[in-house]
Amino acid sequence: MTIHMDDELRLIAQNSLQSLLLDFPDWRDDVLFGFANFLLREVQDTHQGMLDTSLKLLLQLLAQWKLALVAPGRSQDTAKVHTAELLQAGPGGATRGPADRSSHSAVLHAVEGLALVLLCCCQLSTRRLGVSMLREVRCLFMALGQTEDDNKPMIEIMDQLSPVILDSFVNVAVSDTVSDCPLRSFDDLMPLASLT
Repeated sequence: MTIHMDDELRLIAQNSLQSLLLDFPDWRDDVLFGFANFLLREVQDTHQGMLDTSLKLLLQLLAQWKLALVAPGRSQDTAKVHTAELLQAGPGGATRGPADRSSHSAVLHAVEGLALVLLCCCQLSTRRLGVSMLREVRCLFMALGQTEDDNKPMIEIMDQLSPVILDSFVNVAVSDTVSDCPLRSFDDLMPLASLT
């Protein structure tokens, strides 16, 4: 329904997704994971306007989740998470493992995977939306407190590795493209996303 031709139905569907995300913290992973899978499977890149609109909605959902985490009601969400962790504790009070400790990392990495696919798109606006999604996921990782080495945001890894990768492809790249893109660490990857 988020890509329906009728503007009113599309708006109702978008508002429903946002309400699910904001009002039901237990459903956040399912909403984002389902919508990301829907975008991958059902929204074709031949319909550029529809794709960009859908990606902006996903970006808006990520931003709403971030705002819900830093809002004053966060202590209630944190209490629910701690209660759930205690209920999942095994014998002796030990948690079951790192996957349970970072329950949101699977959906955040799925969104990062979608953003990486978007970086390969030939449309500049779509690549920029991919970079923006990577930024929002990094902010969510920070807000959730999941910045361990095994759950490091993809944009930080790309920032660390981009000089090495650019150095290895400098001989293959066209000379005017290389001169426009200095070999340095990128704070936001927008210079790389803007290359044609």
